[in-house]
Amino acid sequence: MLYFVVTSYIFRKSRIDELREIAEFRIINSFNNLFVIDTDEGFISKLANHRPVFVYSAFPIMVSMPIRKEKYIESIEEAALRTNPEPGKRIMAECFDVNSKEGYSAKDIEVRLGRRLESMEFQTDLKNPEAMLYVVLMDMVCYAGYLNVDKMDKPFLNPERHYLKMGGRISRAELKLLEALDEFQIVSEGIALDLGAAPGGWSRIIAKRGLKVIAIDKGELDLESLDKEGVRSMSVSGTSFSCNEIKKLLDSCDILHIRESAAEVDPSGMCGVGLLLNDINTGPKESSEILKRYVGCLCDGARVIMTVKCIKKKASTYIRQAEEGLRGQLKVTGVRALPSNRQEVTLYAVKRHVDIPDTEK
Repeated sequence: MLYFVVTSYIFRKSRIDELREIAEFRIINSFNNLFVIDTDEGFISKLANHRPVFVYSAFPIMVSMPIRKEKYIESIEEAALRTNPEPGKRIMAECFDVNSKEGYSAKDIEVRLGRRLESMEFQTDLKNPEAMLYVVLMDMVCYAGYLNVDKMDKPFLNPERHYLKMGGRISRAELKLLEALDEFQIVSEGIALDLGAAPGGWSRIIAKRGLKVIAIDKGELDLESLDKEGVRSMSVSGTSFSCNEIKKLLDSCDILHIRESAAEVDPSGMCGVGLLLNDINTGPKESSEILKRYVGCLCDGARVIMTVKCIKKKASTYIRQAEEGLRGQLKVTGVRALPSNRQEVTLYAVKRHVDIPDTEK
């Protein structure tokens, strides 16, 4: 059976090796981090049980058809309808055009598919669909599938396009955080601490979700972009603050920017932090050492997201260094090479004095 698989963008050997650990397969088509593979029907269940690092999502393919250049849209419609969408269900059509564009955007194709479905008296629903009709266009071949949304781990084909719909960006790095928050199902409140925060994209996302943010970085934040989105920010200098000083400053802003290196700031005045973010551009050993300085600020149950930079692409080595660096301080519960990661992976950890339930990602 054919599957469309989204993997990490780099680490080709690691993602292939991981796929081999899950099931035997044959590559039918590929482009960068995207694969069409032929494997057994239980692949998605095996993937879910494997808790993968480098494989992000997979979708069964029911139809594979060459796209006729002279009847481009018509042949895509034909392939899509061969999946036999189920009448009576609210359906959303989604297109992932990998490299077969012929003057039509993915959005154009989705609109055409939606209109075709409606002409056949299917009910389309973009906000709360029960099922997805999806097509992947790769090398002038249309791969199509149909699946109930409640059976999909990721209810979207193209991660970058999905997260870009969530609003403007200060930097590409924001996509990494949006993916991580969803992947690890992170919900926090209160105070967040953002280490290596400049230019402020991660701080902006967290502040827009209602948390007060302490952003630490010698670099400047993009104040103009923050102001446009109604996020109040304040910049201060100094390496030592009391709890009362921090509280008073946070009362008057959404993001408190401390213009200092995270390795130099005294964290003792930062209390009750429920979410710690670390995207410092350094190796995992140094990054872990800096992060550990702030563990005392975290309340029990606090969540931690850390980007692990893999300098020489040997991801397993750097993941091990990060895990060893945090051992005894935090419980690492997940590591993923997310689609917007480049030469790095994202680590998720929790500060808790009791074991994490097996049901938590």
